[in-house]
Amino acid sequence: MSNFTLITGRTLEQGRTLEIGKFTKDYMDRCAICEINPEDLKKIGVEAGSNVKVKTAFGEVVVKAVSSPSSSPSIVFIPMGFWANAVVNPNTQGSGMPTFKGVPCEIEPTTEPVTPIYDLLKKFHKKPYEYKFSEHSDPSQPQNEYTVSNVVCCFCGCTCDDLEVTVKGSKISSVRSACAIGTAKLLNYEKERVYKPMIRKNGEFVETSLDEALNTAAKILAEAKYPVLYGWSSTSNEAMRVGVRLAELVGGILDNTAVCCHGPTVLGTQQTGVVKATLGQMKNRADLIVYWGCNPIFAHPRHTVRYSAMAKGRFVPGRKGRKIIVVDVRPSPTTKIADLQVGKVETLRKQLNLFKI
Repeated sequence: MSNFTLITGRTLEQGRTLEIGKFTKDYMDRCAICEINPEDLKKIGVEAGSNVKVKTAFGEVVVKAVSSPSSSPSIVFIPMGFWANAVVNPNTQGSGMPTFKGVPCEIEPTTEPVTPIYDLLKKFHKKPYEYKFSEHSDPSQPQNEYTVSNVVCCFCGCTCDDLEVTVKGSKISSVRSACAIGTAKLLNYEKERVYKPMIRKNGEFVETSLDEALNTAAKILAEAKYPVLYGWSSTSNEAMRVGVRLAELVGGILDNTAVCCHGPTVLGTQQTGVVKATLGQMKNRADLIVYWGCNPIFAHPRHTVRYSAMAKGRFVPGRKGRKIIVVDVRPSPTTKIADLQVGKVETLRKQLNLFKI
């Protein structure tokens, strides 16, 4: 057994397969992995492609070992997802989100299979988990084809608004101008969704009529003492308006997923303030950009082109008019576009002096 520091984060394939489907084999193949330096693989005594058990103070998980020459010695990487979530420190320190980085871990060889998603879900919910997705198919739908311009992608905060989406019948057939993740999101929007009403009977979900589902939901709401209407983050503004009205009628309260994400962030910034800039300000004025512990080329693929490193601004001509610094303990696609990569924070000041900043 060997000791390492675990770093997690987004990868392009993790994001792309996430949008194709969390329960697909592709998603597991891209996320249930641990990138390890080749020399560290020798120390552990495993070959690339073998399974390893990753243990932290917060949990353990079995994933596939992947040889990564670019990984720093003693630092391992697991893409964000079910498997990373099982072993990271859940403490948010009041920020709303764990850091997902710098977690001490132990790694050992194992003959156990890669941990299935369902076993990981049991960690958070004791009831057996099952899913029933229905196919979206309407043969009576006219198979007309048309293209919609200036479509907004809602995958990330870049909110790219220059997409062209072609629709054939009731399905999206092609997407232009989106990144790989945005394309996957739009092309696979109909997958892993529930198109038919279901209610729980004898502990299992069964398909039912819309009337029965609505009557059951209404009964639950009417009998609730203090209902919470939760979610909304992937819902349209029009649906939210109806939800607000429903909450008023039943005397309930509204809450959304920001309660375990950026809700505490907003409360904190209200008390202490925060230095920030708009994407437009960065694009038009920034002549020095620092990416700290992040990898936007994978996490937000068009960010560097539309708003930051490569973007042509009003007062900055583009990449040649900017200095790019990346602070990260592991090399990434973003470090490849940097003028300076800093692996250790304590050496940052010295390197900045050499960089004449």
